[in-house]
Amino acid sequence: MGTYGITQNPCNEELKLLLAPAKKVKKETQNRPALPYKQIPRLIKLLLETGGTDALMFVFSLLTSARSQAVRLAQWNEIDFEGAKWIISLEHDKQKRLDPRKRTIFLSTQAIQILRSLPKLAEKAYIFPSGVKRNGATSNYSDGQFSILINRLNDSSELLGGLDLYDPNVLDEFGKPSLITQHGTVRSGFKTWARDDELENFKKYDEKAVEYCMLHFRDAYNGAYDRANMVKHCREIMQDWANFCISEAELSKYLKSR
Repeated sequence: MGTYGITQNPCNEELKLLLAPAKKVKKETQNRPALPYKQIPRLIKLLLETGGTDALMFVFSLLTSARSQAVRLAQWNEIDFEGAKWIISLEHDKQKRLDPRKRTIFLSTQAIQILRSLPKLAEKAYIFPSGVKRNGATSNYSDGQFSILINRLNDSSELLGGLDLYDPNVLDEFGKPSLITQHGTVRSGFKTWARDDELENFKKYDEKAVEYCMLHFRDAYNGAYDRANMVKHCREIMQDWANFCISEAELSKYLKSR
């Protein structure tokens, strides 16, 4: 007790440090297991040979570099055949962007070819339905369908023909290579192909246009100043990517047999 009241306890500052909430340590972002992009044409051929709506849905997601949710929930009213583009609906968009230009994927001739091979039951029907009810209503695939498909492919060693569906660069909890994912293969595959120096694609394609194709728009001013969406260049990139993806398979042959 001091002359003018209680003196400050010197231990208080130490107590504050001890009682202060611990700072959250930011975890290092783990890449999703992905198939090396050079193996994607072989994967697509395998998917086409396997058949099934989910396999074709995987092919379409590869051609469009689309996220799982967008492609699983895609409906016919999102497709503009005349404009050769897919405008993902607001509710299916990960970022919930009001500007439809930032939800637009430009469709290659191969992607359009796949769409035209499918039955269009209704404007709001799912393009890749998991099932069709008696009243014509369609149901969508669950989030785990791509994993189920990849596991099914991996179990069919006779069909793989030496194709390895494990990513040696992403290890599991036991230190072993992880089985690839749709997201990793689709997104990383396209981005790596577009920036690859062996193919010199980094000289062909503008980096911002590549990001636009993946619906990555990092603009602090929300497009208030930069409103050039590089449509012509994006279409060129998506068509070149599709040509690469279908380079080992005759697409029309598999679509005719559906």
